[in-house]
Amino acid sequence: TVTIISNDALGTVDIKEIKDVKYGTEIKIVDNTLTIDGTTVTATANAATAQYTYAFVEWVAPDVVKDDIEIEACFKSELNKYTVSFATNGDELGSVSEAGIYDVPYGTTITVEGNKITIGETTIEATPATNTADYKYSFNKWTNVPESKIIEGNVVIYANFNQTEINKYTVTFSVSDIAAGKVDKTSITDIEEGTAILIDGNKLTINGETVIATANDATAQHTYSFADWTAPATVTGDIEIKANFNKTTNNYTVTLKANNDTYGTLSTTSVTVPYGSTVSISGNKITIGKETITATPTTKTTTNYYKFKDLSSTANIKYYFYIYIVLLHFR
Repeated sequence: TVTIISNDALGTVDIKEIKDVKYGTEIKIVDNTLTIDGTTVTATANAATAQYTYAFVEWVAPDVVKDDIEIEACFKSELNKYTVSFATNGDELGSVSEAGIYDVPYGTTITVEGNKITIGETTIEATPATNTADYKYSFNKWTNVPESKIIEGNVVIYANFNQTEINKYTVTFSVSDIAAGKVDKTSITDIEEGTAILIDGNKLTINGETVIATANDATAQHTYSFADWTAPATVTGDIEIKANFNKTTNNYTVTLKANNDTYGTLSTTSVTVPYGSTVSISGNKITIGKETITATPTTKTTTNYYKFKDLSSTANIKYYFYIYIVLLHFR
């Protein structure tokens, strides 16, 4: 009796036993077939799986039958290797560092981290296209990655990119008081959304363009100075930015004098008051703004008599000036 065996996990034989074989019968082998006394046995490798490919190798058998014997059909398995290809959702949107990886063994791990994907020890990087005047590009995600995160066959993995239209806006500039100051630009156009607004004192810069706020020259009534900007941190739409200025009313000193110091005295010789303060006179008293000054004649003597006469003044304070207090001298 001849018994034919095999590892059924790798391949099979269609006849497992031949009985009543005469002593000395020749065993004929042709490739994966074996013939004994007119009976042919065929060895067939199992169908390939995703993981392995199987193949017949050889027969382990003597040349002739001399006893009850066991013949083995030998098979082998080979781990399959695959091609991993990479593509994008549009060549104009971005690119990948490699078009493909070849001879990747079944079961090789896949790791995804941001715009990078690693197959075994090989890392592929997805790079967005360069931004243009009208569009911004960014990496979105990898798609068609096997859920198992291992290589199980030929696969095309896609790098997906976003194309975003750039919103552009106009920034206009104004002032809090045109009498107090001015800006050297009225607007900046075509500013991308999200552009930072940089402020340095009276200078404001957007996308490399600088706007300068300048206080007006002082007048008799007011002195002007730059205060601050009313502006957001970034451009989020069509916006107005305002340059704010301080307006300070000027103060003036009014000096008071007697026509002759021997004729009388004044309660004070100078006062500091804001521009526009009113001046009013009542007898020997003059009120400038909230300050009242009194003119007092010198006490009469046996030979001299002194008397208050009048004041020389203006209706309101617009500049530095003198007010003369006239005191009469009688003998």
